[in-house]
Amino acid sequence: AKEDEEKSVGIAIGYLALSANILGYRTGVYNAQHRRDEIEDILGEGKVINMMGIGYQNYDKNIRQHHYDDRIVYPSFEKSIEVIDK
Repeated sequence: AKEDEEKSVGIAIGYLALSANILGYRTGVYNAQHRRDEIEDILGEGKVINMMGIGYQNYDKNIRQHHYDDRIVYPSFEKSIEVIDK
């Protein structure tokens, strides 16, 4: 059962990353087995295997910088679509 769970998680993460990249987003996968105490402090206790970040890359920030090192900046993006009915 453990082997099936690990395969299922891997397939799901790969599919999520592929879908996000096709849509133009950047992705990052973090193995949640590292720094376990910090993860449980943020998300609460539970069975977190992996985490994935999906979004736009902030080129002003090093991708290896920990989120506690600095104030988190979420850039806002606006999308305006004009629909013309013919």
